[in-house]
Parts: sequence; structure tokens; C-alpha cells
Amino acid sequence: MGLADVTLPTHIAHGTQDKDVKFTQAQQAAEIIPNAELYPVEGGCHLLALHARGDEMLDAQIAFIKKHQ
Repeated sequence: MGLADVTLPTHIAHGTQDKDVKFTQAQQAAEIIPNAELYPVEGGCHLLALHARGDEMLDAQIAFIKKHQ
């Protein structure tokens, strides 16, 4: 099974400054997964939950879930 086989709507939150997994990899995943939505966290690193915009990211995740219920 590959990314193109994912059938559910997918929310990808990814930091633009992630040094462990490059942002371009999140962009590629969002292009391959049908119905994927990429939420870039400007200046975000690998541990997004610790980012100063963590609350904003959580709001985006909740909005995504509500949109796809």
C-alpha cells in the first residue's frame, strides 16, 4: 500500500523549518494522497506541539475534522 492508496481525507500539518523531515516531503505527500490538505506551520520545527502557534494548528485540525465528519 502506498500514499496514493489512502482513501480518507488527510490533514498534514508540517513545520516549514523541520530539520528531521523536510517540508518538501510533506508537500509531496499532500500531492500524492487524494483529498489531502497541507497545513504549513511557518517556522515550525519537528515538534509542532511545542511550537508557539500550536493552538492555531490545533484549531486547523479541529476544523478539518468537522469538515469531514
